[in-house]
Amino acid sequence: MSLKKITTRLLTAAIIVSLFSGCSDEKHIISYDSATTEAVEEKSPKIAKKDISAVLLLPDDPDDGACMSAAHKEAFISATKDLGINAAVLPKVSDDSINEATNSANIIFGAGYDYMNLLDDKAKENPEKLFSCFGGYKYNSTNYTNYYTAIYEAQYLAGIAAGTNSTSGKIGVISEYSKEYPDSAAEINSFALGARAANPEAQIIVRSLGSRSDTSLAEQCTHSLIAEGCDVISIQCDTSIPSKVASEKDVYHIGYGTVMCDSDTDDSAELCLTSVVWDLTEYYKSAFNSAMNGTWAASNYYGTLSDNAVMLAELCEDADPITIERINSASKLINEAKFEIFSNKKIEFSAEGVASLKDAALVDNNSNIMISEDGTQCFLYSGDELVPIDPAAVTSDHLASSNMNYLVEGVIVRE
Repeated sequence: MSLKKITTRLLTAAIIVSLFSGCSDEKHIISYDSATTEAVEEKSPKIAKKDISAVLLLPDDPDDGACMSAAHKEAFISATKDLGINAAVLPKVSDDSINEATNSANIIFGAGYDYMNLLDDKAKENPEKLFSCFGGYKYNSTNYTNYYTAIYEAQYLAGIAAGTNSTSGKIGVISEYSKEYPDSAAEINSFALGARAANPEAQIIVRSLGSRSDTSLAEQCTHSLIAEGCDVISIQCDTSIPSKVASEKDVYHIGYGTVMCDSDTDDSAELCLTSVVWDLTEYYKSAFNSAMNGTWAASNYYGTLSDNAVMLAELCEDADPITIERINSASKLINEAKFEIFSNKKIEFSAEGVASLKDAALVDNNSNIMISEDGTQCFLYSGDELVPIDPAAVTSDHLASSNMNYLVEGVIVRE
């Protein structure tokens, strides 16, 4: 099965609206000289293929089980190898390493939100070089862009797999954060909505690490979730430790970033229900082509499930046969833009696994209506208070996921 997709860590509706209004098909941005009021064309640096020296900065080390970082590394190496480009990958990058990388390379990718401000500064200091940050929202009109994935769509499908194959109705999630960041909340919520589409009584029990990849805490949290009765564990952080613990305990797990279980080499592969996988190979190729064409400017990257930037990996052989029917039917509705996950619609499945849509309010885990059944009323939290929001600002998935500061019905957070 090949189901794929992409999004960005953004903070407010205002930010995301301004960001995407800047992501036009224009190759160059027109600004105005303040002294003469004459239009000035700002062009991106153009770098010949033979002169490209690229580097990918990773927040963690794939060799230590960092699954998100592994996904970036695999895609980057695949793209540079196919194009014949000189490139390097630097894991666990410090500020000093960023300085070194900037000095030695002319195209720099930072595979993490934490690099956003540093790369922004480097882009200003090095106008002849090109920069891009995964998960950031800053960019300029010449040499700094950003890229991300609407990973929540793949998480919805993974939730369907979890809800279909859980016998206890308790499903565990190991996440970086919960509702502190919109993108973390969106992943948890979409996974929960998918799980409860398959099993309306499912409980999604979340333990967050408060960081990208605290391996010791991830191990502890996985043991706790399994002890509580969770029979499926979803990884939503940059460590494969939960999959190892789940395998040892004979519990299904859902991988993250890259395919975690290879049935040819891993005896526990039958316990890897599926994996939510990023495949950014085509993004990296398109980025290098834009560098060679001088069209780097205004090319912030945001894709969808149908863009094949993320995917749900093949289901394990022991998965309930109805799982694939449900996933294929739901993904068709998403790909055809008939279903927004964070909306006043929900999916129901027939006995044969066919998905249909029903009007339904989106309710949070405090029993508050966040989007009304008719879609005319929407809310977000300001502190502990609900604040009405213009529906246009939050009723499309990419806007909703950028502003999300709540968890949906069925989600339980354990401290």
